[in-house]
Amino acid sequence: MAVLPGLSEDEPRERWSRGVDDKWEHGEFRFVPAEPDAVLDFLLDPARRDTWTPCGPALFFHAIVRTMTLRLGDAGEGRLSLERVIGPAVRRAEERA
Repeated sequence: MAVLPGLSEDEPRERWSRGVDDKWEHGEFRFVPAEPDAVLDFLLDPARRDTWTPCGPALFFHAIVRTMTLRLGDAGEGRLSLERVIGPAVRRAEERA
């Protein structure tokens, strides 16, 4: 997760296009709002299910918990804000599958 205050999505993409590709480059960059619903929908997208490294979803989950903890000022509320939307996000993913 990266937070890029003051940059639009186009600016980092333009910067990345200037470099030389190598085998360590990411094949894709996705810009997802740092909101629980948006992150969970991204993680649970059936089209992406087989593309994750084993630790990828856990890292995204903890990153959004940290974001919500900072936003809400309380670790318990940060985690609860995400846990409240997990069930609906799973149901949306099942409907899309």
